[in-house]
Amino acid sequence: MLENIKDAIKTYLETVEILNQDKQMRYVEVPLVTLFNIDAPFIKARFRVIREGKHISRAKDGHIFIILYNNPIHAFTLGGIIKDAGLSIEEFKKFCNNVSR
Repeated sequence: MLENIKDAIKTYLETVEILNQDKQMRYVEVPLVTLFNIDAPFIKARFRVIREGKHISRAKDGHIFIILYNNPIHAFTLGGIIKDAGLSIEEFKKFCNNVSR
């Protein structure tokens, strides 16, 4: 479960680095992760649910973000969700490691 998230984050970061190096868009295969794998670290980070319907709205310390019920979720979307939550990739990885398996 968590390996899938870690692979998606790693690929996202590598892709962003490649795109920033030569400023050209390229086709890159990005792994997909499931919704349920993504929500667990945010629960561990104590983000509270504001609303749950077609999407999950979560908030903490003035950061409000939405997790889409698309299953699976694209790695670039995951990167945006992490950024909107006000977390760094390293912080998110820490919460992923602390999630009980």
